[in-house]
Amino acid sequence: MKKGIVWFVSRHPGARDYARHIGLPIDRWTNHLNTHDVMEGDIVYGTLPLMDIFALNQRDIAYFHLVIQLDEKQRGVEISLSEMLAMHIQFRQIFITTGA
Repeated sequence: MKKGIVWFVSRHPGARDYARHIGLPIDRWTNHLNTHDVMEGDIVYGTLPLMDIFALNQRDIAYFHLVIQLDEKQRGVEISLSEMLAMHIQFRQIFITTGA
């Protein structure tokens, strides 16, 4: 597999700050990802809808989802880097397959 670029997909400043803080080697930062722009060997980090994750998985492109547990009052509110660090968030590789 060829070495590709590393993408980060999120519209949230706190998520971008977190990726920088933990030292992810991001080549491309974007608010929205067209899965057709991602090539073999690329790696994608961030927050994507299920169908986009599935499309990447179908092409053997690694996807790491930002896993964060929010309570009801945190939904729809921007979360700062310091808040994210206190929440012990993490990136998890996600695989989606179809049932037969």
